[in-house]
Amino acid sequence: MHTRTRLLLAALVAALAFAFAATTASALRSLSVVGSTTVVGNGHILFIQTGGGTTVECDATVTRTISRSIPKRLGVLLGAITRIVTDPPDPDCRSSLGRLRTIIILELENAAKYRLFFEGIVGTLPRITEIKASVEGLRIGFEIELFGASLRCLYEERVRAEGRRAEEIKILREGRLTGVTIGRNLALRTAESSGFCPVEGELVGRFTTLEPIPTIILV
Repeated sequence: MHTRTRLLLAALVAALAFAFAATTASALRSLSVVGSTTVVGNGHILFIQTGGGTTVECDATVTRTISRSIPKRLGVLLGAITRIVTDPPDPDCRSSLGRLRTIIILELENAAKYRLFFEGIVGTLPRITEIKASVEGLRIGFEIELFGASLRCLYEERVRAEGRRAEEIKILREGRLTGVTIGRNLALRTAESSGFCPVEGELVGRFTTLEPIPTIILV
C-alpha cells in the first residue's frame, strides 16, 4: 500500500508539473495578427474637464497600425494611431463652452507621438477577450467660438511625466478585434492655449472596427 501511495503521489506531481509547464508555455506565447495590420474604427471621442464642467465631443474615425507579431511583454511597442478624422460643425460635434469650430490634431506624423504599448491581456488562455495598451504622446485640442471670439485649447497626454497610466483596450470576440475603447488619459493644457481653457481633463472614446477586421491569435 505504501508503494502504491508513493507511485500515485509521483504520478500526481508529474501531472501537475506538466500542467504548469503547459500553462507557462501558453503564457509566454506571442500574439499574432491574421489579416490587415491597419485597423480603422468609427466612434466618438470626448474631452471631460477634471472635476466636471466643460465637455467637448465629436464623432471620429481613427486609424491604427498594429504589429504583425506582439510579444506579451510589458511595454513592448505594438502600434500607433496614424489618422484621426472628425467633422465639425456636424451636430454630433459640440462643446459645453460654445460653438465648436474644429477639433485640432497636432504632430500626428511624428513617429514619437501617438504610440501604443502592450500592457497585458484579459481572459483565460487561449481565449483572450481584451488586449490592454497604454497610449503616449497624444496632442489634441479644439477651437471654440465664445462671445464672438475664437478660443483655442490645446492638450497633451503626459503619461510618463505625470506618472499616470493612459489606457486603450482592444476588444476581441472569438479572436476578432471588434472594437477599441480609450479612457483615463490625462490631458494637460499646453502653453499655446488660451488661459480661459480648462487646465486639464480626460480623453475617452469608444470605436467599432470596420471591415476588414483582423483576428488575433496565440502562436
